Amino acid sequence: NHQQQIKQFAERVNTSRVDSFYKREMETIEDHLSYRYTQLNQVIFNINNEYKGTFVGDILSPMFIVPQMSEYPSVSQNYDNSVSFLHDHFWDLSDFKDQRVLNTPQFTNKLNEYIGSYSDFNSAKGTSTIDNVLARAKANPMVFDYCVRYLLNAFSENKLDGMMSYIIKKYIDTYEGKLMDGTKAYVNSFRQFLVGMKVNDFSANTPKGEAVALSNLLAKHKAVLLYFWSSEDKGSTAMNNDLKQLLAAVNTPEFGIMGIGIEKDGIKWKNTIDQLGLSWVNVSDLKGVNSALIPQFNIKKLPHLLLLRADGTIVSRNPNMQQLMAILLEAFQAKNK
Repeated sequence: NHQQQIKQFAERVNTSRVDSFYKREMETIEDHLSYRYTQLNQVIFNINNEYKGTFVGDILSPMFIVPQMSEYPSVSQNYDNSVSFLHDHFWDLSDFKDQRVLNTPQFTNKLNEYIGSYSDFNSAKGTSTIDNVLARAKANPMVFDYCVRYLLNAFSENKLDGMMSYIIKKYIDTYEGKLMDGTKAYVNSFRQFLVGMKVNDFSANTPKGEAVALSNLLAKHKAVLLYFWSSEDKGSTAMNNDLKQLLAAVNTPEFGIMGIGIEKDGIKWKNTIDQLGLSWVNVSDLKGVNSALIPQFNIKKLPHLLLLRADGTIVSRNPNMQQLMAILLEAFQAKNK
């Protein structure tokens, strides 16, 4: 069974990458792996030719083809190994124009293999991986829609904000087609909390009933911390004390905090602010868990923190106090030198 042998070789390759001592073994295994893939590809090409004009011949069988360096003599010398080669050429024989690719689970399997085996999201290959998929997927609206959801979901699970922001800015905001309503809503659910994205302005009232907009604070400070909390949340009580110490340590008017209370009891909220001596701007719409700000900022639990630049761009999401202190001290101390 070609696929079984290929899987065994692939597992041995992954094991061999752990130590440079096994480099020679890895090269031997990769040669065997390439040979098996080449054999499998030939079988699939035969199926493709025999059933041309059918779903099996035109759509299903090409999904199982994995291009090999030996089949690309004109470009193979540009690659050190099969992983870097397949990063660029994995999809060469896949037809994204025909939405029938979505009718086979092999398309998702192929996406899983590409993301898991031939991509590195801690390098420039991260964005080029996205380009290699979505640039092809734009040939068909349904395929593009599916690939957008797939990638956003994968990156969301792994907290790769930069990759998600890249998709939204480069592919969604410039897309001339129309996303399905469900996908559009799914994309929009990420816009207000991803690092690198800009938040929308909003306003709410202080305990005195005065309306304050986020844009007012952004105009006054170089950085603003959006702090969603509740007087009934124990984690928020500890965070309030930490933020008071943070504010004293940073000690610059260029940094501001906007506390957004997820509250229904205005009196209790005001009393908590007074008792704890929270000197920063505090606002609330007093709608509790029904606040429109909860879905807008995709808040799952309290406290919830977003550090913003003056232009409203998210710099960090839910950093711990050490991380937040380090970011702010580095920014403001460097500026004041």
